[in-house]
Amino acid sequence: MNALAERHDFIVVYPEQSRRANPFGCWNWFQPVVLLGSGEAAAIAGIVRRVMKRYRVDPARVYVAGMSAGGAMACVLANRYGSMFAACAVHSGLRYRAASSPGTAVAAMRRGSPNSALEAARQSTLASQPSAAFVPTLVIHGDRDETVNRINADQIIEQTRTLAEYESVPPRPLIEIAERRVAGSHRAYRLRDYARDGRIVLRRIIIEGLGHAWSGGDERHSFNDSQGPDASQLIWKFFSEFRRMPGEKSTGIRARRFSLSAIWNRLGVRRTYRILFKDYRGFKEHPIILRRR
Repeated sequence: MNALAERHDFIVVYPEQSRRANPFGCWNWFQPVVLLGSGEAAAIAGIVRRVMKRYRVDPARVYVAGMSAGGAMACVLANRYGSMFAACAVHSGLRYRAASSPGTAVAAMRRGSPNSALEAARQSTLASQPSAAFVPTLVIHGDRDETVNRINADQIIEQTRTLAEYESVPPRPLIEIAERRVAGSHRAYRLRDYARDGRIVLRRIIIEGLGHAWSGGDERHSFNDSQGPDASQLIWKFFSEFRRMPGEKSTGIRARRFSLSAIWNRLGVRRTYRILFKDYRGFKEHPIILRRR
């Protein structure tokens, strides 16, 4: 991702979790206070705002992504701070409100969440505030993931699709585009898009043979698989098609290309952050993205 940032001129930020907050250095995405947009979620949103204030960032091109617990936190941020982000990407993660305690989080990782997608989508908009705006989403998951069951990818799609369709009154169904298989020098993957008014707003990519690891990452670091496809490139390509205009509730893929800025959140939240322009691909969890002016 940092190589892409150098090439395309966007900012990469890595907030970090304190081991005192979580012994594994992971986001506590399942805590009830976080699910309401407070706690760690509010801290991350605050970091985004401070970076936007300090640097020349285009507020229409701010994006969030994450892997594993970071992917689950990305879903929290997209649901609770949707008006802040133009798009979201979730790699090997879980949907918003998939769990509300450490025990139910482990169960959801293994078997998926028993909660209703419609109810979870309704809960995300209960506050009736602009922050509940629908966020176009890319979901990436390996079909050999034994840490976070791939059923969670389907549940993220189900929840996000429900949120998108019920955003308008009366509900407007998304058009499901036939799945296609993409093969090459990397692992093959299956891609399915969902569109509204001719614009793609939701995408699922299932990578064949991939376990619980960042696809196309640096294997010198844990939770990375170098075989590809390059998840960073897939995310960049998806994000670069979106921007959120003031007062706009949702967006779709546009014909012209947009340059971005990115924030990537790694291993949880600490009240400090780093802005890096060196190669840093060893993150386990969480990216966000913003575009320079």
